[in-house]
Amino acid sequence: EIRVPRTTDRNPTVTKLVKEYEKYLVELADVNYVCHISKYCTRQRDLVHRITFLIGVAARALITLWFMFKVGF
Repeated sequence: EIRVPRTTDRNPTVTKLVKEYEKYLVELADVNYVCHISKYCTRQRDLVHRITFLIGVAARALITLWFMFKVGF
């Protein structure tokens, strides 16, 4: 039996990052779901969600760029 290692298997840091990100996505989905059910969300909370989301996107972009820079040069 030939076992082909996935790229994430070779790099534990990447695996950890991916797992953390998945956990974060699940938590985010839960918050949105609870919000939707209770109709409790105010505009302010939506704004907070958007800001955190944008910060997350920016951070991921920076990490990706840094990673590409490190690997590429």
